[in-house]
Amino acid sequence: MARRHLSGRNKQQLPKSVTDDRGEEIPVSKDAGTFIYLSEDGETWPKRPLVGLPLDLAWLQIGDVLQLKDLRPGFFMGQLSPVRLVDVRIEILIHPGKWGQVRRNVLAVPAETDDEYITAVQEGVNRA
Repeated sequence: MARRHLSGRNKQQLPKSVTDDRGEEIPVSKDAGTFIYLSEDGETWPKRPLVGLPLDLAWLQIGDVLQLKDLRPGFFMGQLSPVRLVDVRIEILIHPGKWGQVRRNVLAVPAETDDEYITAVQEGVNRA
């Protein structure tokens, strides 16, 4: 008997869609996602997101400050970078049949100072 890899099937073997009991095709992908784009000027959207999260962070609002921790191997590994959200756009992706997905695109800019981050955190605590 051949030994199986722990990962199971590879991506080429995964089906592109699954048929439900009524014969409708359901796309195989996450039903929601949040994609964070990092911009220097706060107006232009980069072509590719900095990070994609497989869930919908519906609580994100314009003006919120987040801390991004870079875990990619390299010179800046482990560095915390405060960013401020300047725009949120929501897309609904419609697939054949009745299935769709929510895609929340968030545009962020580097926070100017640590004081801005501390103020935003205090406002968030006071809001809660």
